[in-house]
Amino acid sequence: MKQIYKLILITIIAALFSYSSSLFLQEASSATMREYDALYQTLKHKQNVTAADKEKLEVLFRQINSAKNIKSVLTQDITRHIIFFVLLIPTLIFGGRRAKLSKDGSLYASGIIFFAFILSGAVIIGAIAGSLFFFACHSARQLATPNSPD
Repeated sequence: MKQIYKLILITIIAALFSYSSSLFLQEASSATMREYDALYQTLKHKQNVTAADKEKLEVLFRQINSAKNIKSVLTQDITRHIIFFVLLIPTLIFGGRRAKLSKDGSLYASGIIFFAFILSGAVIIGAIAGSLFFFACHSARQLATPNSPD
């Protein structure tokens, strides 16, 4: 397969992974948090805030910051990150080794991967993914060419 087609395929896959990371790894607002935000915004612009409104805001705040709710959010967040990285890392290593790109091509592909993740707002993940792909390409190329005796 020509190198340009490989780069196009890498671009599509990187865009899919970066888009999924922006959707999958973002914190999901709970219904309570959305209700709290809406009530807070309403009360912020209101001249006369009643004690009942303040009490309702306080109850919602306590629900959001309860130990049970925080534990649940942390568990879900860690689980989502583990699932994402269990899919991403093997894909990068396998793709880097199978791509058989030239030095310039592997550098372009790494930049494409990094850029796709930058656009989705996951700069650190993009830097790690681009570097991992580059090193996988480079190590596959080194394994394919036998070392010459010195």
